[in-house]
Amino acid sequence: PSMEPLEDYEEDCTTAPDDIQREIEENRRAWANCKDALLEHFTSMADDRDIEWLDKFKREGGALKAEDFASIRDELFAVTPLESLDMLDAAGVLGDLDQGLCQRC
Repeated sequence: PSMEPLEDYEEDCTTAPDDIQREIEENRRAWANCKDALLEHFTSMADDRDIEWLDKFKREGGALKAEDFASIRDELFAVTPLESLDMLDAAGVLGDLDQGLCQRC
């Protein structure tokens, strides 16, 4: 599982493998460009503006603003991960995936 509490995911880790460094960078880029809109809805999230990497990853003119939450709300909540699994299962795809994974083991 991604982002589990491993040393490689610590903020000050300098020896993380390339794939973990890329994942952290992608997560930082997503947060820097979506946080203002997400904080509009998820009020329990902390808005720590002193994070040094926020400016590095924020796209000027491309980042979502607080007022953009209304425009992304339907897409954000359209399908939950469990609903996605239910849809795959109903379509018969999930069983095929399970069988394919088991054959590789």
